[in-house]
Order: sequence, then structure tokens, then C-alpha cells
Amino acid sequence: MGSVYDGNLNSLKAFIEAPELNIWSRDAGLKTLLVLVKENILERDFVINYFKELFQHPSFINDEDALVQLVLVACDLYPI
Repeated sequence: MGSVYDGNLNSLKAFIEAPELNIWSRDAGLKTLLVLVKENILERDFVINYFKELFQHPSFINDEDALVQLVLVACDLYPI
């Protein structure tokens, strides 16, 4: 998904936050953020702050699988 990112961050966020989507699809959206940081398209601090928000987001708080995927991508980003 990172290779076809068109700069529309709101669409990517909506995709990630959509509880009706399959967890693997949402995880692909989360991993896209890692690709965008690596490619210097998004700032690392921005993504870290967004991940912090997601830990409090209703679609993650109420979904254990989504929380697990969020923890994994957060660890990949290695926030201090």
C-alpha cells in the first residue's frame, strides 16, 4: 500500500480505524505508515503520536487483535 500512497492521509487513517474491516487489512494500513516513515514521506514523530492516539481509539480499545497489531508495529517503529 505504501507504493500507491497518494498523499491522502485521512483515507489511510479511516482505513486503519475502521472496525468493520478485517484485522489483516487494518494491519496492512498500520504497516504502510512504517513504510512511509522509512521512505521519508511521513515524519517519525507524527506516526508515533498517531499510534499513541490509536491506543485510546475506540476501534482499538475494544478489539484485542487490533491492539496486538498496534503493539507490534509500534515496536517496529521503536519509540523511546
